[in-house]
Amino acid sequence: MLVNEIIGKTITNIYSIFESEPYGLDMAEIFIELDNNLIIDIPNSLNDTIWIKKLPENAKPIFERQILKKIPKFIFFFIKVVDYNIYYEYERQELKNSILNRKIVEIIDNIEFYEDKVLLLLDNEYAITEIVAAPHGTGRAGLHIFKKNKNGIFSHC
Repeated sequence: MLVNEIIGKTITNIYSIFESEPYGLDMAEIFIELDNNLIIDIPNSLNDTIWIKKLPENAKPIFERQILKKIPKFIFFFIKVVDYNIYYEYERQELKNSILNRKIVEIIDNIEFYEDKVLLLLDNEYAITEIVAAPHGTGRAGLHIFKKNKNGIFSHC
């Protein structure tokens, strides 16, 4: 499948697999469900071929609230005190409504600060991309959501 063939298709769900290596890298793989039947990954470039994938059994829907693992009580108390969120989850209903059931209208390449994958621009001026690997604990690996402001600049949601 060619990259331009996904323009006009609707994102019906997004899944992810997240792996972490202590003192190493966080790794994420994002799977985009299009029109309730195709599973693809976000392309690397405009010249890339889109691979139709089979959804792995361990892939989890991004917008469903998930508990990744039980946090020990003393760590949970520390997190509450410093108001720090270990797991960066896209659980806000606003983001879910802004991404799911939206059509892809454009594919944007050569974004200087996101070199892993292209940006998929949606019909409501939101865009998504993926960072495959990031230093452990930074929360950078995984799906990234942007909103285009009135000046035409994308800001991170």
